Order: sequence, then C-alpha cells, then structure tokens
Amino acid sequence: MNIMVEISLYPLRTESLSVPIKAFLDEIASVPDLEVQIGNMSTQVIGEAKLVFSSVERAFSKVAKEDECVMILKVSNACPYSPPDQE
Repeated sequence: MNIMVEISLYPLRTESLSVPIKAFLDEIASVPDLEVQIGNMSTQVIGEAKLVFSSVERAFSKVAKEDECVMILKVSNACPYSPPDQE
C-alpha cells in the first residue's frame, strides 16, 4: 500500500535548529524509492508504507540520539489519490 506522510520535526533545547533538521532530512532523502518533497514548514514523503515508516523511524532515532525533539506525523492512504483500476 502506498502512503503519504507529512512530517514536521521540532528540535528542542538546541542552539541550532538546522543541524538536526538537516540530519533528519538527509536520512530520509537518502532512501531510494521514496518521493521526498521538502517544504518550509513540513516535508512530505510518499512511498510504500513499510518503507516510509521504517525510514522515518530510522531518521527520528538518529536525530533523537543527539537532540531532544518533537515530531508531528500525519499519514494518509488517500493522498495522493490513486483511483482504482478501471476495467
């Protein structure tokens, strides 16, 4: 099943917000077979559900080892919409 997730990462108690955010995004973007759209306030990741979830978990764990952070994650199996096969 393909899904889309919208992720916002908020590093806490750190002098530089950009370092942990960049580390998180670099980890996600390094995964082949995922479509990653980086925005100013959130990032969208599209791909096969197991790959998306494992990649997000790996990226979050990497960042969380160094910095405290909050991650907001919205998940959809309807966006982007994929119509059922036409017969």
